[in-house]
Amino acid sequence: MKKAPAIPDELIPEVVAQTILQEVVVATEYQVADQPRLIEYLCERARRSAEANESTRRKLRGAQGREWLYSFMRHWLAAELDRTQPAVFRRLHARFAMGEPARPWRTERAYLLDTSG
Repeated sequence: MKKAPAIPDELIPEVVAQTILQEVVVATEYQVADQPRLIEYLCERARRSAEANESTRRKLRGAQGREWLYSFMRHWLAAELDRTQPAVFRRLHARFAMGEPARPWRTERAYLLDTSG
C-alpha cells in the first residue's frame, strides 16, 4: 500500500511560496534577493516538517490546510529574511512572523506614525 504524501498534492507548496514572496515584495516595496533559493528552502522546510510531525500533517490535510501552509511559510520566511536580508525583514510588520499576511509598508508606516490617539 502506497503511503500518502506528507503534504497533500492540491496544496502545491511552490505556488504558495511564490505567492508569499510576491506578497513581501509588494508590501515592503523592496526586491527580495535570491527568490529561487527561498522558494526551494520554503518547500523543503514544509516537506521536512510534514514528514517529521503528525500534528503538522493533520493541519495540512484538514479543511484549513492551505491557510496553515501559508502561515507556516510566512513564519519560516520571516526568520530566513531576518537572518539573510534584514532590511527587507525590518519593513515587515511583526505579525508576519506569526503567519499573518504582509501589509503594505506605507500603510504600516502610517499606522506607526499616527499620533492622533
